[in-house]
Amino acid sequence: MIRKRKHYEAQYRLECRGILRDIKSRGCSICGYNKCVDSIDFHHISLKNNRERDISSMVSKINSRVGIRRIIKEVSKCIIVCSNCHREIHSNIGDLRNHERSREESPQLSIPFIATA
Repeated sequence: MIRKRKHYEAQYRLECRGILRDIKSRGCSICGYNKCVDSIDFHHISLKNNRERDISSMVSKINSRVGIRRIIKEVSKCIIVCSNCHREIHSNIGDLRNHERSREESPQLSIPFIATA
């Protein structure tokens, strides 16, 4: 029984990572970079946004308590940026003025159906 549950959790985790890769494939909301999805990060806009935790740690601990809906909710508090722009933001030299426009233009995140049986 435990082995079967772990199998489903691993499968669910892979599906979740796939959804996050699709979101990241939109590219950087600051410079437009979109060549390598692995170079795209989620940047929390403000720590005052009730940030729950890092998205990567949520995905690694995904189970019945940390589901895809909570992860998508956390992603909605972020902007999508490339690793270079992300480092510039944290060095206080990045330009975040354009991110509001790109968030308004981007479609709402939809949560696809994921089988959990």
